[in-house]
Parts: sequence; C-alpha cells; structure tokens
Amino acid sequence: MSIVKMKKLQLFAIRSQKEELLNELMMLGCVEVTEVPASDDSDVASLRHETSLLPDYRTQHTQLTRALTALNRYAPEKSGLFTRRAAVSRKSFFSEEGLDSSSALANELVSLDGEICGLTSMETKQSETVSSLTPWKDLASPLEMTHTRTCSVLNGTIPAAADPEQLRKAVAEVSAASETTLVSSGAEVHCLSVVCIREDEEAVEHVLRKFGFTYADFGQLTGTAADNIAAAEAQLKLIGEQKSELVEKASSLSKRRTELKTGIDYLGTKMARAEAAEKLLRTDSVVLLNGWVPAPRVKELEELLTRLGCAWELTDPLPEEAASVPICLKDNAITRQANMITEMYSLPSYNGVDPNPFIMPFFCLFFGIMFADLAYGLILLIIGLVIKLKIKPQGTLNYAGGMLIACGIMSMVFGAITGNFFGDAIPVIANMYGKTVKLPTLIDIFENPMVVLIGSLVIGFIHIMVGLAIKAVMLIREGMWFDALCDVGSIWLLFIGIALGALGKTWIVAIVAVVLFIIAQGRNSKSIGGKIGSGLWELYNTATGYFGDILSYSRLMALMLAGSVIASVFNTLGAMGGNIVFFIVLFIIGHALNMALNIIGTFVHTSRLQYLEFFGKFYRDGGKPFEPLTVTTNNVDIINKED
Repeated sequence: MSIVKMKKLQLFAIRSQKEELLNELMMLGCVEVTEVPASDDSDVASLRHETSLLPDYRTQHTQLTRALTALNRYAPEKSGLFTRRAAVSRKSFFSEEGLDSSSALANELVSLDGEICGLTSMETKQSETVSSLTPWKDLASPLEMTHTRTCSVLNGTIPAAADPEQLRKAVAEVSAASETTLVSSGAEVHCLSVVCIREDEEAVEHVLRKFGFTYADFGQLTGTAADNIAAAEAQLKLIGEQKSELVEKASSLSKRRTELKTGIDYLGTKMARAEAAEKLLRTDSVVLLNGWVPAPRVKELEELLTRLGCAWELTDPLPEEAASVPICLKDNAITRQANMITEMYSLPSYNGVDPNPFIMPFFCLFFGIMFADLAYGLILLIIGLVIKLKIKPQGTLNYAGGMLIACGIMSMVFGAITGNFFGDAIPVIANMYGKTVKLPTLIDIFENPMVVLIGSLVIGFIHIMVGLAIKAVMLIREGMWFDALCDVGSIWLLFIGIALGALGKTWIVAIVAVVLFIIAQGRNSKSIGGKIGSGLWELYNTATGYFGDILSYSRLMALMLAGSVIASVFNTLGAMGGNIVFFIVLFIIGHALNMALNIIGTFVHTSRLQYLEFFGKFYRDGGKPFEPLTVTTNNVDIINKED
C-alpha cells in the first residue's frame, strides 16, 4: 500500500546538448521537469531562463488542428465507441519530413476552407437577396425608381392586420389621380406600390403612416425585382458549383487524415519538450534542470546522464516538501483499474497511502451486491472485454474497461447467489407456457431481506475497520505508535466490548473500553475537567458517527432490492399481454432502462461508500499527479515497427 518513492533531481549539462538531453529524457519518460525555485545562491541567481521555439510550435499546431477540423467538416470521419485510433510506426511519427508534409497539407486545407467560407458568405448574401425580393417579384417598375417628372413612386409594406383596400380608398380621397397596387400578401405584411402625382406626395404619406406603412429598402439594386432575383439565382448556381468543386477537393484529402493527426501529435511532443526547456536556467555554456524521478527508475536515468556527460545530484524529498512531491501510484494489472475511482476524488498526498489495493476489492464487492444480476453482469463483462481487447484505449477509458470486467464478474456471482437472470425472467417466461421453473438460489432476497441487510452491515463494519487499520499503520510508520493506540486501539476495544456484551458474554470489557476511550481522547487537554469533557464529547461523536457510517451500508440491500423489483415488474407487465412479441418488446425497453438506472445508482453509491465512509478514516488527499516528460498522443498510436 505504498506510493512510489520519488527522488529530487538537479543536473547541469552543456547547453549545446540541451536538445539531445530533453529528447533522451522524453524517450526515457521518467523525469518530471519543474521550475527551478528562487535561490539566494549567487551562482544560481545569476542564471537566466532558457528560450525555445514554443510560440512557433503552437502556431504550427493551431494550423494543423484547424486543418483537421475543416477536413472533418467536409469529410466526417467514421467514429464510434469501438473505433480504434490509427497506428503509425515510430519512424513515421518522429519524421521531420513527415511533419513538413503535414504542414503543407494543413496549409492547403486551410486555404480551401477559406475559399469555401468566402463562397458560403457570398451564397448567404445572394440567398438573402432572393429572399428579400421574392415578395416584390411582381413589381413591374424598377427598384431604383422613386420619382418621375410628374409622379412619386412609394414602395413599402403595411402590417398583415391592415386592410389594403381601405388604404387604397383613403389614398384616393386625398389624391384622385393615385394608383395603389397590392404586389403581394404574406403572413406578416402586405407589399404595396403607391403611385401619385408629386404635388399630393405629402398628403399621401400622411395617410400611409396611419396604416403603419414602412418604406422598402432596396439598397443599391437597380432594375426590376424579377431581374435581380434571376441574377441572384444564377449567381447562386455558379457559387454552388464552385463550392461543390472545392468541397470535393477538400474531401479527397481525407485519405491523408492520419498524416494530419500524426503531425498534430508530433507537434504536441515538440511543444512539451519546448515547455520543459523554458523551465531550465542557463548561462552561455550550461543549463540547470530540476525535476523528480521515481526511485525505481534512478538506475536508467543515471546510465543516460553518464552517457551524456552530465553532472547531477539525486536527493530524498524533505518532510516539509511532501505537498510538492508528484504522486506516482505503485500498482499492478488488477489494482491500477481503480485509478479512475481515486483520480475522481483526489490523489493521495506523498505522506499518505495508495488506496487502490483496498478500493478494488471493496468497490467490486459493493457494486456486485447492488447490481446482483447474472445477465446484467454478463453484459458488463462483455462490454469491458470489448473495450480492453478491441478498442485498447489509454487512460481513464482503459481503467473503466477493467472496472467493468471486475464489476461484471462480481455482479454475476451475486446474481447466481440470488437467482437473478434479468430478474425473474426465466420463471415468468416458463409460466407463460404453463411451465413452472424455479432457479436455484442461496439467498432469496424477497423472502429473507433481513439476511441481506445484516450481511450489508457486517460488510460495512469490516470496510470501516480496514480503514482504521490503515490509519493505525500510517501512524505507526510515522513513529506515532501512541497516537495509533489511543485513536485506533481505543475504538477497536470499544467495538469488541460492545460485541461481547451484545452476545451475552460480559459488559465489563465495554465499560473498561469506555473509560480508556475517554482518557485517550481527552489526553491533549490540560485540565482534568477538560480531559473528561473532551473524552465524553469524542465518545458521543464516535458512537453516533460510526453508527451512522455503518448504517449507510444498508444501501447495499436497498439497491439490490430496487433493481430486482423493477426487473420483476417489467417481466410481469410483459407477461400480462400473453403474447411473446409484446413481452420481448417490453422486456428490452424495461431491462435497458433498469440496467441504465442501476448502473448510475450503483456507481454513485459505491463511490460514496468509498469516499465518505472509507476515505474518511485514513485518507490524506491533495496529491498532484506525476507528469513526466514523455511522448503522449491524442490522435494516433505509435507502434514499434518499420515502415
């Protein structure tokens, strides 16, 4: 239950070897480069920060990312849960020629994207022209015409609620020689053209304002609306052809998508190396690097540094530096799956313990008890195996696949114990055909729920006691054996005394335990009264707190029952139709819903029992992850083979 021991590294190297040093450290992947702290040492204080090409790499990375985004827009990549990343050889990945080719491809795609966006903007403008002029397509007069030598032309709209005929009559009353034409009517407005002699224009405008008349704005357009619409539609057709040609050209580059992805990831490694370089201090001839390295990998590092002719020093972190030491968990193929649970909460501090070996068995046990269905567990197992063996992801999704496998197996075990296979689907289906089938069970949760409840509380008690045991080990490891005896031993003795009394043996041990507990918990107070008061208060808090903590594990029984009952209800509802087709439809819908809800509820409550009841007894959080300078990829997988 240990965290990997770390060594603090400080090294000096010839500045001309800086790039080679950083590249070799990246390939080794075991050194986290840190900022060199401020120092009163005149030699160190005189050093300057190293420079790098990081801004150039970021600009290039942005260009490639933009190009990939454009390519995915014009030629979407087929993706899904089971889609694996492209694989490239190590030689291809680290090829500068390949990066140059990727950059040229990116520039071409970005240029095409710019042209397509420009055409799209023109297309939008022409479409807006057609849309705005369509209501005026029957207007015979040119759009720019507002006056003749003797007449005024007033084109505009009135609200749909207004009556065009009443407007025509009202205009005729003030200008007998006027003509009002209804060009078109829509859901919101009527489009009108009013022609009157110029002397009557002011009077006509006064009448039009009463009807909510708004002048139409045709901008700089000339000619009739129909002519402009035809011209815009012709332009739209031409733009569409040009745009389709460019999109097809961009789409044809999709076969080089992996090249772009490789370039993006390779630039990511160069950016990481440049960021590390900027953490170095330098003179004109040497560079100073500070960092952390896991103790088990010191030998590899020393061999590298010896070969490069560096001067270095490795030291153990001081106790007061615990908060700044990066955390690397010491795990194996089984326990590392619990990383996703630990990382969701917080990594342990350097002076804490790795909780994964304890999380893994208890998390799977609790999940299996609450899920408790042979078929549901089998589905989880299959999904987990597909993720691990087919997709082969990295990071959290990889851990999730492992947890699904372990939790699926445990769910199958408890499903077999309780006789659940899609709830009671098998007996219900058999009953539909006049048969009677009863699956063998070790525990019938509907007839003996108290057995499940008591079992849940016992498991919870064990879980909490394990947490206290870890706390005791941590205190003893730090030389605080007396605190371990007072803070943990007194609680254990108290529980032993209560157990003996409850079994009818003797209450003497419990009474002695209470007295010792009060003395132990009040040991830090100065006065006798303070010691007794503090001890009594801690006794009350411990009694109520641990009672509540243990009672929390009753949720194991509650969720087991809830999932089984819901499954049984859907099976019963499906059977009521008396038709196997109806049963299958309701069966699929009901069990899919039940399984989804059950996964969410089970995961949340299992995590809660770990984070609150278990971690609360011993866990020291706040650790920051160990992030070595190494090759990481987001888009492709590097494989060790020649092209």
